[in-house]
Amino acid sequence: MDHLDQLESQSIYIIREAYKKFRKIGMLWSIGKDSVLGDSKIYYKINSKLKWGCIEDLYKEVTPKEVFKKGNKEFITPKEKVEVLSVNGKNQRKAKIQFNKVTTLISHFTSKDVYEIKLQTNKHIKVTRDHSLIGSYTDKNGLTLKPVEVYGLTRKDSIFCANTLNFDVKNLKKVDDIGVADWILVLGGLWLADGCYALDRKIIISTGKNKGILSFLKKIPREKPIVEKIAKELREHPNFKRKNLKLDLAKKISKKHGVSFWSAYDSKKRMEELLNRKENLNVLVKENGDVWICSKKLVTKLKKLGFKGLSKNKKIPSWIYTLSNKQLALFLGGYFAGDGSCWRKDNKFAISFSSINKNLLESIRPLLLRLGISHGFSVSNARGSGFRTKSKKMYQIIVSSKQSIKNFLKGVPDLANKLRKVKINWAGKSNYQISARKVKHIKILPKKMRKVYDLEVENTHNFIANDIICHNSTTLLWLAKKAFYGKVPFPVIYIDTGLHFKEMYEFRDMCVKKWGLNLIVSKNYEEAEQKGIGPKAKLECCTVRKTDALKKTIAEHKFEALLLGIRRDEHGIRAKERVFSPRDRDFKWDYKDQPPELWDQFKTQKEGEQHLRVHPLLHWTEIDIWDYIKRENLPVNPLYFAKKGKRYRSLGCMPCTSPVKSKADNVDKIIKEVKKSKIAERSGRAQDKEEANAMQKLRSLGYMILF
Repeated sequence: MDHLDQLESQSIYIIREAYKKFRKIGMLWSIGKDSVLGDSKIYYKINSKLKWGCIEDLYKEVTPKEVFKKGNKEFITPKEKVEVLSVNGKNQRKAKIQFNKVTTLISHFTSKDVYEIKLQTNKHIKVTRDHSLIGSYTDKNGLTLKPVEVYGLTRKDSIFCANTLNFDVKNLKKVDDIGVADWILVLGGLWLADGCYALDRKIIISTGKNKGILSFLKKIPREKPIVEKIAKELREHPNFKRKNLKLDLAKKISKKHGVSFWSAYDSKKRMEELLNRKENLNVLVKENGDVWICSKKLVTKLKKLGFKGLSKNKKIPSWIYTLSNKQLALFLGGYFAGDGSCWRKDNKFAISFSSINKNLLESIRPLLLRLGISHGFSVSNARGSGFRTKSKKMYQIIVSSKQSIKNFLKGVPDLANKLRKVKINWAGKSNYQISARKVKHIKILPKKMRKVYDLEVENTHNFIANDIICHNSTTLLWLAKKAFYGKVPFPVIYIDTGLHFKEMYEFRDMCVKKWGLNLIVSKNYEEAEQKGIGPKAKLECCTVRKTDALKKTIAEHKFEALLLGIRRDEHGIRAKERVFSPRDRDFKWDYKDQPPELWDQFKTQKEGEQHLRVHPLLHWTEIDIWDYIKRENLPVNPLYFAKKGKRYRSLGCMPCTSPVKSKADNVDKIIKEVKKSKIAERSGRAQDKEEANAMQKLRSLGYMILF
C-alpha cells in the first residue's frame, strides 16, 4: 500500500466513523458544468440488449425509477440496468473498453457556448465549453489519462479516442430473429454503396462488370412460387400457343407479380427449359454492367429493414450495429465491393472506402472499429465525369496500419476480389485499444438554447461518444463517495458569502448534478450588506458572512457534526487542530484545550450542546491533494490553472483572494510547481496578511476554510 492509499484508507475510516457516531451530520463544501449534445452517438445496453443510437435516444428509452428536478435540470435514475461503453484503466497500455453501469442520466437546457472539437482522424464531438474530455500526459507508465476541460484546449493538445469497439456480443438478439439471411446483409451493404430502386419494383446495382459481384447477384434465391404462377398464367393465356409470343404479354403478367423476365419466351419448351434449369428469372444484366433485380417483394423487404434513400442521404439501419462481428463482416464486405478499393504506394498497401455521402461514410467507422480496424478519414474535391460541380467533396476512409489491414483481410470477405494483390508478410502486433490524437479544429457554434445531456457512469466516470472518450464526473467529496460506494448519504453545506467567483458556483453546481448531492446553501450576506460590513473589515466580514451563516444552518438542521476539508499544512493555527475537534454552543474553539489523539485513537464524544468538527484530510499535504487528484482523475476548478501568467492557489471571496504568478496550466505542472515553491499556499488570502494571530482569532470564533 503506497502513501496515497494509506491516506485514502485512513480518511475513509474517519468519514465512516463520524457517520456511524452521529445522527445528524453535514459536510461543509465550497467548490464546471458539463454536457454533450443529444446527437452524440453511443453504444449502450438496456437489460443486456445491445443498442446503437444517440444519447437523446437512450434518454427517451429508459423508464425512470426516480426523477429529481432542480431548475431546468432533470436527473433520472433508470429502472432498467443501463450500460454504456467506457474505458477502464489509468494509462494507454492498460486501458480496456467495456460496458459499465449508468447510475444517472442528466438533461437540461442551456444557451452557453458549444464547442465542436475535431481530431486529426476527423472524429468530432459537440460539447459545452466546460465539459471535460479525456486527454493525455506522459509519465513513467507512458500516456496516462486525465480529464481536460474543453474551453482550455488548443491544437497542441491530444484527446483519447477508441481504436477498437470489439466488445463481447454475448446475449445479443440474433439477426435471424428479424428474418435477415446472410445474403441480405451482403446485398444491403452493396445497395448502400452502389444501389437504388426503380418504381418500387426493381433494385439496380452498378457493378462495373465486376465478375465477383455479378456472380453473387446471380445467386440470389429466386422467388420460385411467383415464377411458377407467372409460368402458369403464360401457359394458360390464349396467345401463349402462338408461334411469336409477344414481349408485352410477358411484361404485363410479370409486372402484376412484381417480377420482370430478361427476355421474351417464344415457346412453352423454352419456358420449361428455363424453369427446369432453375435459372434466376429475377436478375437482368445490362450491357453497362448494371444489374436489375426485379422483385417487388425484395424491394419491400429491404425498405422495411431500413435500406432506403438516395445516394446523398442514405443511412445505415441502426440494427446493423447490434450484429455479431461475423455478420458485420458480411455487411462490410458488400459495402466494400461497391465503394471500396485497394492501392499501393512505395511498397505500402492501403485499403479505402470512398463516398460523397459524408454521414454514410462516418457511420461506417464504428463498424470498422468493431472488427479492430483503426483508420483515418480524409476529404478532397470529387473528380470525374460523374461530378458536375467543383463544390462536391469526396470523403475517404483509409486503412493503412499493418495490424488493421491484417484484421480487414482476416474478417471482411472480398466479394469483388479487390484485395488479391495485397500480400501480408509481417507479424501481427497488438494495438492499444485507445490512442491519443491531436486536436485539429476547435469551432464555437452560434449561441442558442439547446438541450444537452450527461451520464454518470459507475467506477470509470467516462463514456465513449462519437468514438471519443468523454469525462463525466473534490478530494473530501470524492472520498465521501468512495466511503459509501458512490452515494454521499449526508447533506453538503455550501456557505455562500455573496462574494465568490462565478467559477466556484459553476463548479459546485457541476458536482451536485453529477454526484446527486443533497445541497444546503447557507447564507447571511444580506445582514452584512444591511449593516454596511464590507470586505475591508475582514475579520467582521468573515464572522457575519460565514460563521453566523453556518450557526443558523446548524441550528435549523440540528447538526451534531460537520465534515471539513482543512489540512494542518495550510496554516500554523491549523496545526493545533484535531481530527475530531469540539466547538461549544457559541461556535468557540478552545485551541489550548484540545483532546489528545495518540496512535489514531480519536475522542468522538461531544459534551452538552457542543458540535464536532471532523477533519478527514487534516494529515494530508498540498502535494498529497494534487497527487491524489491526478491519480483519481478528479475534476478541478479552472481557477487553479494558470491564465496569462497567474493562477489561484487557494480560493475564497473575490475581494480577499489574489492570484499568484504561475505558468502551471495543468495538474502535472502544478505538482512540479508546488514541490519547488517556497511560497505559502494561502499567500493570496487576505486573512493571512492581517496581524499575526488573525487566523487564530477567526478560528476561535468558529471560522472554517472553504475548500
